[in-house]
Amino acid sequence: MKPKPVEFTKNSDIDISIFRRAFVLAGSSIGVSSPNPSVGAIIIDRKSGEIIGEGATREPGREHAEIVAIDSVKKRFPDDFADQLADSVLYVTLEPCAHFGRTPPCSLAILQNNIPEINIALKDPSEKVNGRSIDALINAGRKVKVLEKGFLMEHFAEEVAFTLGPFLCAESMQRPMILLKWAQTASGFVAPALGSSGHISNGDSRALVHRMRRLSGATLTFPGSVRFDWPELNFRDHLRDIRIRWAAGSFFQSLQDGYLRNQRFFPSVQGQTTRLFLLPRADSSWDRDSMENWILRQKNMPEEYGRPLFIYRGEDPSTDNYYKEVMSRHSLDYIRTESLEEFLRTLPQAGITSLLMEAGPRGVSYLMKNNMADMAMVFTSGGDPFSQGVAISPSAAKSLGAMIPLSGYSVGEINPDTLHVYLSRSFLQVADS
Repeated sequence: MKPKPVEFTKNSDIDISIFRRAFVLAGSSIGVSSPNPSVGAIIIDRKSGEIIGEGATREPGREHAEIVAIDSVKKRFPDDFADQLADSVLYVTLEPCAHFGRTPPCSLAILQNNIPEINIALKDPSEKVNGRSIDALINAGRKVKVLEKGFLMEHFAEEVAFTLGPFLCAESMQRPMILLKWAQTASGFVAPALGSSGHISNGDSRALVHRMRRLSGATLTFPGSVRFDWPELNFRDHLRDIRIRWAAGSFFQSLQDGYLRNQRFFPSVQGQTTRLFLLPRADSSWDRDSMENWILRQKNMPEEYGRPLFIYRGEDPSTDNYYKEVMSRHSLDYIRTESLEEFLRTLPQAGITSLLMEAGPRGVSYLMKNNMADMAMVFTSGGDPFSQGVAISPSAAKSLGAMIPLSGYSVGEINPDTLHVYLSRSFLQVADS
């Protein structure tokens, strides 16, 4: 007998507030579950609507969100959990897995525990799943509903971007999700006309960036920043108390709250590649000894911040020879690449599915012009630390204007910065495909 097709729904009898709670749970898994997607699951009593179990995906090799939620029901109702689950509804932010990997399939656990109804926010696009769980559940007589893509992204664009964006980008575009961050003065300058800018944003904004570095798992900076600012890309201030005023009900607020609560679950990044540096072309405009000293400082950075990786374009023989010699002398990891795009395609294979990029005016303009930023975080200072400078290009500003504004915040109490978060329409197409 041919199974009934899956039912896609705009809202009908699905409680959207339950999905909102499930995405908040998924947010608490960001930085913990990577490179697996951050997923949240909630189980409700079908008659009363009461939440009887919930969970988020744990560290790689441990339980997925559905299993954590099922186990929480068993812990709460040790004597009659079977009856509870047999009259329940499961809400999950991503289609349950359908294959044996480091853990058994979640779809099998759903069947074994006789959960009769499953509401899914997003179908899993990966080759190993891609509707297989949905088909298996329907074939077994379960009632399955999936949110329509347009409805999902209308109501949960920010949630999907932060929790499932890295997974979707790795699967659909074979590169990490790119979160582009930059700071600008009140007049729109990203850097002074000459030399280093020092700090444009305030201490709270910088601490928030440190937190996002930790959440992303890997951070990359551009040649201009290396040349003028000598960045380190650590996250030493990530637990600092930050003063932020949010829009009511902001998912980004939930993300930050969950980050602080869940530090004990965060795996160590020691030994992992987390700090990526695009190096400038070797020429006579800078002191090569200073460059080598800075490179050596990155090697000697405390191991708690992860390992550095140095990347450069090797079309210029003098640049190639210089960096090969320096990297060999200090036993450092480096990659010679033809293009940034080529390098990015290698990262998902190394388990890097989310990448925070910190750039100056040229880097921002390049990424925005080439539509490579999936999200943008723009910190605008309340003042002008320098009177003349360089802004992002008109084409980059136009590309930013075409992005979808998600949230706006005030960061800091004295001379607060303004933070705006944007989502690219290209990512929206990926999530809706």
